[in-house]
Amino acid sequence: MARKSIPVFQREATGLVREIGAFNAFATTIGVTNIGLGIASGLAFVPFVWPGSNVALSYAIFLPLMAIHALMYTMMSWSMPRSGGDYVWSGRILHPAIGSMNGLSIMLLGALANGAFAAYIITYGLAAIFVSTGLLTSNPGMVLWAQSLFSNNYLVLVLGTLILAVSGALMILGLRFYLKVQMVLWIIASVGTIAAIAIFASYSPTQFALNFDHYLGSYTTYNGMIQTAKSAGFSYVPAAFGATLGATAYAWWSYSGYQYGGFFAGELKNIKNTLLWSSIGNLIYSGIFYVAFAYYFVNAVGSDWLTHAAYVAFGTSSYNLPISFSPYFFASVMSNNVGVAFLINFSLLAWGIYEFPPLILGYTRIIFGASFDRILPSRLADVSERFHTPVKATILATFLMWIGLVLGLYAGIVFAEMNTIFGLCIVYGIGCITAIVFPFVKKSLYNASPIAPFKLGRVPLISIFGAISFVFFVYLGSAVGFNSSLAPTSVTSYVSLIVIFAVLGSLFYISRAYHKIKDGFDIMLSFKELPPE
Repeated sequence: MARKSIPVFQREATGLVREIGAFNAFATTIGVTNIGLGIASGLAFVPFVWPGSNVALSYAIFLPLMAIHALMYTMMSWSMPRSGGDYVWSGRILHPAIGSMNGLSIMLLGALANGAFAAYIITYGLAAIFVSTGLLTSNPGMVLWAQSLFSNNYLVLVLGTLILAVSGALMILGLRFYLKVQMVLWIIASVGTIAAIAIFASYSPTQFALNFDHYLGSYTTYNGMIQTAKSAGFSYVPAAFGATLGATAYAWWSYSGYQYGGFFAGELKNIKNTLLWSSIGNLIYSGIFYVAFAYYFVNAVGSDWLTHAAYVAFGTSSYNLPISFSPYFFASVMSNNVGVAFLINFSLLAWGIYEFPPLILGYTRIIFGASFDRILPSRLADVSERFHTPVKATILATFLMWIGLVLGLYAGIVFAEMNTIFGLCIVYGIGCITAIVFPFVKKSLYNASPIAPFKLGRVPLISIFGAISFVFFVYLGSAVGFNSSLAPTSVTSYVSLIVIFAVLGSLFYISRAYHKIKDGFDIMLSFKELPPE
């Protein structure tokens, strides 16, 4: 009996609906960039890792290069307007094994690292609401209660699990409903951050020191933080441009998300304008917030104090403030107002909640794309007729982020941010190579795409943007991989992490290809054309 013919793709249409307009795409990528978490972690961590860096300048200096990478991503999405991002491009231009490795690595690295942030927003955002209220109302009992409550990893795990579960549910219920929720979170998060910037803009280091000692003097003083750092062997490092350049690696991680529209390109309306608005608009909006917050925060607290305080927080066991080091917490206390303090800390919590649904959206679309190509089990490409969402893929993506939450709480450094930055520099670098060679190895697909007319002289613009972006990611990876202040300090540890993902992704592709050949289907056929819409 003749074997039944197997269709190239899972079905003739994805079942996804193009319902995301320009502004909603912009707001979704802002959620992934997550300005609040970028500020809360960056302005605390960067002065420790790169002492003497000009943090505001580090956020601004490479914005043009990020814009070039954003344009590269936009043009690749124009040429292949399907959900899945790098997975779709690399698999069809380089090789399916490379596309599988690259797409799955982006998903796994991102899901595991960002899942850990579900704990971060509990200990930094939610806890800060109670601690700041206790300090401003002279209620030490509330402060002690909050310290005790939110230092319980089990409680943090439960609350973090709840946040991720709700985020996954929002993605299952459909984009129309989520986009309305997203708008509320964006407004709260942005307004609270603007309030924090305004407070720091009204302070000088002398005024900050007085208020710091008034509210936090029972734990340590402004000058006490400096003395603690010196006693631990730290010596202040004056401004250094080399440190500022190094800090751009973390700045890129803070901005990352501007390129995210490419992962759900198959659901964008008017894709040309929408992708430009979501990527370049994201960089402009985020850049204003990052540079303004960093500038006024450093001017308010004093660069000398900030560098010493960051060393105490991350380089010693002597940090004894009632909550983790956070610019949002300091802004809330400096407000001298319980209501304003609540708004500022709640805005950080809102930023955190705002981040997870769009991350799940992106990871789900990589899973969906791979399953539609039959790389992953076909059931993961099932789409709900009611909600027009891939429910099974969404549940898997949410579960992977939950694994990241657990590892972040109990395994610590394994999936730390710097490991993730290094790994992403490699996989995004492969995406850049894809863009460079696209016009030369897939001539017919390139010539039929809307980006073919864009050239500088006789050189395709996509190749130029890809080359510039590749050099950029090589630099960023070097800034992280060869910084002795980071843990783990061995470059081998970073390389091993990405090799594990590369090997697993490639082996998975090979095993699936072999399995499909036994079923009478050549999986390479899926990568000879674009998947249907």
